[in-house]
Amino acid sequence: MIDGVTVTPLEPRVDQRGRWMHLVGADDPDLRPFGEVLLMTVYPGVVRAWHGHRTRAENLACIDGMVKAMLYDDRPDSPTRGQVSEVYLGVWSPVRLHVPPGVYYGLKNIATGEAVLINVPTAPGKVQDPDELHLPADAPQIPYDWRCEG
Repeated sequence: MIDGVTVTPLEPRVDQRGRWMHLVGADDPDLRPFGEVLLMTVYPGVVRAWHGHRTRAENLACIDGMVKAMLYDDRPDSPTRGQVSEVYLGVWSPVRLHVPPGVYYGLKNIATGEAVLINVPTAPGKVQDPDELHLPADAPQIPYDWRCEG
């Protein structure tokens, strides 16, 4: 796994009323400081890649559907620089994915319906001074082909 990335198992709870799941708390070391709460979706078969941040970390959980998350470490001083890692998130794999600053990630919906994700970054987004990193899905510097299916 890429240095600084954590995958935390989540525990869905069910009773006669429905289900609930704790995603992240203010005391969680992956969420210091707290930024904002975002909702994002990915349509079936769509790839959203590559995305990252210079200074803020992100904490993602897929609450409906299934996505494959690919991560690429682009941090100059990281012991895992250049490494690619794969994590599955969703109803069949309830985890929270912590993506540190400088690590790019992409998401591919691998189910038949829209995937719904919650993202809790450690700082709010700023329109005037964006902290975002973007590369196209086929970026030549990232050794991963989204079309490759095993």
